[in-house]
Amino acid sequence: MPVPNQLQPKHQSSRHFYRNRGEVFASDFTVRFLASVLAQWWRVLVPVTLLLLVVSTSIVLYLFRPEYRASAMLLVRHLQPYVAFRDETHVQHDPPLRFVLTQIEMLRDPRVLGAALERPEIAELPELRRRRDPIRWLGRKGLKIAPMGESEFLELAFEGPDPNAASMIVNAVVDAYMKVVSENTIVRANRIKGVLETEVAARQSHIKMLQSNIRELQAQLIAKEPSLAASRFGPTDVVIRDHPLSDAQESLGRAKVQEDMLETQVELLDHQIAEGVVLSEVLVDREVDRRPEVQAAIAAINQKRASLDQLKPALVNGEQNARYQRLEAELHQLEASLESLRAASRPRILAELQALSHLDSQKQLKDLQTKLATQRRVVRNLRGDYDRLVMDLTSSGDQSLDLRTRQRELDRRQAILDRISERKEMLDTELDAPDRIELYRAALPPTIPQQRLPWRALSIACMGSILIPFGVCVVWESSVRRVTSIDQLERESAVPVIGEISRLPVRSLQPVDDASQVNYQLGMFEESVDSLRTGLILAEHDAPIKILAVSSAVSGEGKSSVASQLAVSLARAAGMPTLLIDGDMRSPDLHRIFQIDLEPGLADVLGGYRRVSECINRSWSEHVHILPAGRLSKNPHKLLGGDRFRTLIDWTRRQYAFVVVDTPSCCFRRRVLSSYERMLMVRYVF
Repeated sequence: MPVPNQLQPKHQSSRHFYRNRGEVFASDFTVRFLASVLAQWWRVLVPVTLLLLVVSTSIVLYLFRPEYRASAMLLVRHLQPYVAFRDETHVQHDPPLRFVLTQIEMLRDPRVLGAALERPEIAELPELRRRRDPIRWLGRKGLKIAPMGESEFLELAFEGPDPNAASMIVNAVVDAYMKVVSENTIVRANRIKGVLETEVAARQSHIKMLQSNIRELQAQLIAKEPSLAASRFGPTDVVIRDHPLSDAQESLGRAKVQEDMLETQVELLDHQIAEGVVLSEVLVDREVDRRPEVQAAIAAINQKRASLDQLKPALVNGEQNARYQRLEAELHQLEASLESLRAASRPRILAELQALSHLDSQKQLKDLQTKLATQRRVVRNLRGDYDRLVMDLTSSGDQSLDLRTRQRELDRRQAILDRISERKEMLDTELDAPDRIELYRAALPPTIPQQRLPWRALSIACMGSILIPFGVCVVWESSVRRVTSIDQLERESAVPVIGEISRLPVRSLQPVDDASQVNYQLGMFEESVDSLRTGLILAEHDAPIKILAVSSAVSGEGKSSVASQLAVSLARAAGMPTLLIDGDMRSPDLHRIFQIDLEPGLADVLGGYRRVSECINRSWSEHVHILPAGRLSKNPHKLLGGDRFRTLIDWTRRQYAFVVVDTPSCCFRRRVLSSYERMLMVRYVF
């Protein structure tokens, strides 16, 4: 219980105190301050914290719904299995990683998910029915699709509170995906077979026509050279000598093939540019989601959803709570805003992607056209050389030229037909080959949840149950500005602390078993007051103290106990009469401490009803005289406002060695303050 020494009101110090109050407040949150809060409130904190722990953990456990993870495994082979013919084009143009990523995007494609949700038992599941757009949600967040390490397995998983529903959703998506893959494979194979069969029939017709022409030329050649008639000719045999035209014909043929290939590529690319580039929906959605404004909206939605997930276990009514419904409505508004933002950004993104793709296609077309022009010049040069050689040979009468030309054409067409027939035979054979994608394991209803207990929610609930009551106590202590140390008292009051008094033993309604402990505490209190008295007397050498006022900031700080014991200590030390005045006329206490009558007292003297000598009680001790407060009949401010109080103080200064006044708590008038020589401010330090 420190006792500051305050001489006169110091307005400058007061202004300094209020100016730096914010700094003092900020510096109070120290380890010592928090420890003092804990020491002051632990009797309340312990039961309240235990109660909150029980309530919060019970609510979390009551609202906890375990999540079950159902997963299926797909075997996605890096290479296409084959029966007899291995297709090397897939190895070169379809790398394994790209193929796996393509399958992941197919699993998220609305065509696959829409087919899965067309089943009534899937569409009516609560996990999907409460979603505004279940297909988009399932593709973006609901399904978890990822390769399993560096293996050929692809895992498709779904988490939900119902294990049966989770396995049904996964199996429905897998079935729809396998059906789409099978349909695509069959359609592609039938289309290729149809094209090959049509091409085989057309080329066989051309070959038969060439064979007929060759036979006619053979007959004409035999007619001109009868010596060849003894030879046996088959239906396709050609009797022709080596000819210098063969090399020129081969070079022209190769150049012509390259020209045809370039023309086909130019025509296809030109047709694609004319029809417009068809971009993948997944690619467009991905580019839209990469926009900064869309990313910000997605981040806000994820933050709001995380807040909902954290708030839900802590609420009593769960999703029926008004706060939860308000946050859920805000989440729906954010999702609607996101969809509007996506819809507004999509045409612009699509136009940008189409423009970029168009520019790229134009560049490729220009390069191909340049190559085609170069190849055409090569073909023209080779054809010119070939035509000149033909004219030279024709003019020389070589009859085998036409036959050799047709034979070359027949060989070329026959080679192409053989390759087409081989491709058709390979396709027919490989239709029975194992699929590249297989269902390795279907999803089964899980029996073990992802978490048996909501450890995260329980941790949050426990921390909140501990920190919230303690935080309330900290805020309360900060607001009431309870003094916890001498340094804090000096810093906040801007006056020096001249003494520290131990706490007076608290009266107990129950019998005290250990009276020695109470006596020890009482002795400590008296000894500390004696030390205070010594400090007061020795502190002033030139002007000894005679009139001393004792006050406090609020009631209950112990000012009456300090004033009483200080008066007793002064009287005992000086051996001269000491007057103790009860100046707290609204809430007097000295008459109960010394067990004397309340009146007549100070109120009667200030009211002019009695003289001072008539109201002073001298029965308690020879050297300690007491002037009780008396009974109020007027406002105490009016009683203290006149000159009678100053007259009273002047009279007591002449009659007594020391005068101690127990004043009201922080109810001072300047006129009253000027009557005291010194004032002690009592402040209880917890």
